[in-house]
Amino acid sequence: MSVTSSALLEMLESSILQHDHTRKGLADVYFYLLLDTFEAKFLIYNQMYLERGPMSEAPNPSILIHPMKPFGPEVVFFVDIVKNGDQFGNRSKHKEADMRMRELFKSYHHRFTLPTIHAVCAFGLNICFYEYDVATGRVTPENVSPADFLNVMEEDEGYRKLQKVSKVVMQMSTTEPIQWYVPSSLNTLLFLTFLQNM
Repeated sequence: MSVTSSALLEMLESSILQHDHTRKGLADVYFYLLLDTFEAKFLIYNQMYLERGPMSEAPNPSILIHPMKPFGPEVVFFVDIVKNGDQFGNRSKHKEADMRMRELFKSYHHRFTLPTIHAVCAFGLNICFYEYDVATGRVTPENVSPADFLNVMEEDEGYRKLQKVSKVVMQMSTTEPIQWYVPSSLNTLLFLTFLQNM
């Protein structure tokens, strides 16, 4: 059963009021928002229960999105939820979150097949949109400040932009040729088996 955007946001806001703004709780919120904005042919994978990535020693983004293709776990979009999201006004926390996003782009570079990768850094319910040019390695915005964040629960702000970016990602995934990702370890094969059986 589908719900309107405003009804979905009201439902999620009510859920948030009943629970602490923990990273796992927020991951559920973003999971449902992404479920509402991405088509069913995309796999939305909540990684909050994994401490380290199965593909490398790098930390995981909180949520990854893959096209539903066999043996092709290429990443087309991700969300990373900041620890201590209640410290939104802390400049050092913003710097840490920005550095982590840049590290994640580098760590997952080998799983990007689209020319541009979009991603979100989530500071509680405030989100900042990033773009990564795969060919050059350039990340925008270059300097992140609190002014770059939008409230995802505001339908005309963060949520509307999330819908717009998701449409761009889905369009690119349709028009750009998808390369096959070749597993390089037993852990990767186990991970792919897990994804296919979900």
